[in-house]
Amino acid sequence: MRSAPPELTIDGSARIGGLAVFGPLRLSLAAGRITCLLGPSGVGKTTLLRLIAGVDDVTEFTGTITASDGLPLGGRMALMAQGDLLLPWLDVLGNVTLGARLRGAGRETQRALHILDRMGLADHAHKRPYALSGGQKQRVALARTLMEDRPIILLDEPFSALDARTRIQMQDLTAAHLADRTVLMVTHDPAEAARMGHAIHILSETGLEDVAPPPAPVPRAVDDPETLATQGRLFARLRTPARQEKLMRPTDHLKSLVAEAWQAATRHAFPDQLAAGTLREDRMLAYLQQDYLFIEGFVRLLASAIAHAPSLPDAIPAAQFLGLISGPENTYFLRAIEALGGQVSPPVPAHPVTVEFQNLMQQAAHSGRYAQMIAVLSVAEWTYLDWASPHADKAANLPFWFGEWITLHSGAGFEGVVAYLRGQLDQIWPGLSPEDQQAARAAFVTATRLERAFFDAALAGYPAP
Repeated sequence: MRSAPPELTIDGSARIGGLAVFGPLRLSLAAGRITCLLGPSGVGKTTLLRLIAGVDDVTEFTGTITASDGLPLGGRMALMAQGDLLLPWLDVLGNVTLGARLRGAGRETQRALHILDRMGLADHAHKRPYALSGGQKQRVALARTLMEDRPIILLDEPFSALDARTRIQMQDLTAAHLADRTVLMVTHDPAEAARMGHAIHILSETGLEDVAPPPAPVPRAVDDPETLATQGRLFARLRTPARQEKLMRPTDHLKSLVAEAWQAATRHAFPDQLAAGTLREDRMLAYLQQDYLFIEGFVRLLASAIAHAPSLPDAIPAAQFLGLISGPENTYFLRAIEALGGQVSPPVPAHPVTVEFQNLMQQAAHSGRYAQMIAVLSVAEWTYLDWASPHADKAANLPFWFGEWITLHSGAGFEGVVAYLRGQLDQIWPGLSPEDQQAARAAFVTATRLERAFFDAALAGYPAP
């Protein structure tokens, strides 16, 4: 039986590699209430949440995190992260009961089915994640959180990738089913905080600021006048510049170092012709055959990044992405290459730029440096998101070898992949040694140069050197 939810108090400060992240501050989470925490990127919101969860091995925290009942926090918290973090090879029921099975407690099938019924997912229990909508996946994630039956719930922007209607539905479900828990919700959305927060705080480089919540009960109506007024005050406060907000994210700084090459790669004639449907089919075939030569090296690099991730929550999104690469994307390659009159076996000879990119991935995978691995992966996926996103609305009207390639590299799901990779690099960057930063920087620059060179070669039909 779940214990009564305690009040939580966080009192202290945090540093990474000598660089202050936040604090000193004192934050109290009222028992059985939802506390919303807003703030600009880079001020330590997610770091604070991860410290409470006990999954941050990088940050040095000086202070105390205590519960009002005096009991230890271990085993009394559940974390619902930005992505749904569903394992693609398990069905809905398997994902919801995963925690219980890992603890050796058995599946607890009847209880899980009861929770799924509460989430409106009873008819989806034996479906795998690929068969679910974004909103359904988030409901599965919420069901998994409820299955853990913990009195303290930590939510890290859990609905940020959802459309507005689905986000509101998930907010309503969350408020209803977590009503008797102590909840900390990290969010960038003032509207979400105004709807959901019994207490609302803004974290900035200058400290913690309290904002009076609207008087209506949670979840508040989206058109409630006082809720809208609170939302407006939050927007206005977040627009107020602070020194920390003027600092670039590490990944934005890295991108600025290669601005010309980045622009050349993401606004290249090759993807532009692909999106217009005017690219010669023999050029597309040659491109896909060369690109398919990266699959093995990319999978090994991603697997190495998973193995070197700072914690299990850091590794799971990469494991999910690995499932996408080895599943739907691999299937696309096989179908498209065959439809265009080619074959994958025996493989075509690798063009010199392909070999150079293969070598870069291999070096990163064998480096033992997590940042270097993530730097290469970030460029590989972020550049594709940048060129594909402007063309997403054209995909449905193109032959599948063009359209599906655009769809695989655009939309909320792929945006989440890029956000995860960037977030990993941003998170660890301040704590890296100068040598590790230089290795990651060099990998980022080289990967961007090669992305441009790969499109140059593809447009020319991969001529012999």
